[in-house]
Amino acid sequence: MAYTMNKDVPVEGNGSAFLDAGIHENIKLTDVRYDESKNGNKFIAFYFQDENGNQVPKTEWGPKGEGEDLERKQANVMQRLKHIAVNSGILSEDEFQFSVDSFEELGKKVEELLKSKKDQWDKNKLRIKVVYDNNNYTTLPRYTKFAWLENMDKVPSEQSKIKILPAVDKMQRDVADSEPQTNTNPFDNTQEQSDQQKPKADESNAPF
Repeated sequence: MAYTMNKDVPVEGNGSAFLDAGIHENIKLTDVRYDESKNGNKFIAFYFQDENGNQVPKTEWGPKGEGEDLERKQANVMQRLKHIAVNSGILSEDEFQFSVDSFEELGKKVEELLKSKKDQWDKNKLRIKVVYDNNNYTTLPRYTKFAWLENMDKVPSEQSKIKILPAVDKMQRDVADSEPQTNTNPFDNTQEQSDQQKPKADESNAPF
């Protein structure tokens, strides 16, 4: 195999492709999809992007557990999904009403409803809060009691309910002097196992 070095080979990258932790405006939804990881765990993933092309994902895994613990996790997933679908202004509360029997049906239904309004994605500019999770990846918060996504046309900046919560929001990576980690996608084995193995840790500092 031949190698040709010329001026077409870039000297350096184009910088981070991911949003930093903080409150960001003029964000739009760019994709939503239900899928299954290579380990068989079901998820629904949302992707948001700013005007410069920097992105942040938000992934909801199918909750695991039993009894009241499972019911609580299911309720939290539903609240976060509604927070995205309705607070974004893409779907109205009336449009986001349905009943399904499994997480798979839930994921497919949410994808179907949001994609049916795909012509609204660019029109609805969002204000979001980006935080670090326990693995130092940027994402949107997991808690349900406080706002982390708003439609900018419906909620002017001076009326925004999105605030940095010092006791809850992780705004800095644990190791500040190492190379920044890139956000993995939901198919990444390590990330998936970490998410599944540490549900209590993820929720212990969140105001559920």
